Amino acid sequence: MNLNGNNSIKIASENLILFDLQKILKYLIILFIIVTAFGFLVIFVSQLESDNYYLNAAITNYVRLFDLNKEANIPTWYSSLILFISSCLLFFISYYKGNKDSNQKYWKVLAIIFLYLSVDESSSIHETLNNPVRSLLHLSGIFYWSWIVPAAFVLVILFFYFFRFLLSATIFVIGAMGLEMIGGLLYSNQMDNSLASKTENFFEEVMEMVGVLIFIYSLLKYIKKDSVSILVRRTSE
Repeated sequence: MNLNGNNSIKIASENLILFDLQKILKYLIILFIIVTAFGFLVIFVSQLESDNYYLNAAITNYVRLFDLNKEANIPTWYSSLILFISSCLLFFISYYKGNKDSNQKYWKVLAIIFLYLSVDESSSIHETLNNPVRSLLHLSGIFYWSWIVPAAFVLVILFFYFFRFLLSATIFVIGAMGLEMIGGLLYSNQMDNSLASKTENFFEEVMEMVGVLIFIYSLLKYIKKDSVSILVRRTSE
């Protein structure tokens, strides 16, 4: 990977490819629309009942693949992907800024955080905190998903540490924690399969995705402001 200070550079060698950063967001938004459209239908499809075995199987498979609140499916893959891309962009900014930038440590810390979030999205590490924290603090209702309690303390620290990304962080946190509290209340009242619960789950996940997409947009805009391009060298075998 090479860096160049001119976005309008013309590639003279056929072995060099100009990596178009702006297309990243375009493709991610298209995927977001597709994923959320199929996920929105889950709210209504999940409420369908039928005596037909094959129709029930189709409904079950559809919900499993596109429910934004389930694990190991297409929306989870997408969420993990955009978090990973955020991490890569942060590492990239830290790399080209180098030691000359006093904020380099912030870029690196953010990159590590988003890398963890990407892994956590696909493996649900945070959910392992639910039972021990719930038992220790005797929580229920809006705090049924008890991982949000220790996460809140971490977020307070990160809030002051990364104030510049307040907008995207606010949207992400409202989705990840605010609506999660509503979801916990519904679940603790045995309403986890209700239309209200499915609707809450949908908007929770959508807000998380939107928050990350805004963050990616901010990073790409920041990179563009510095007139930085990525040149990828094609190696010949």
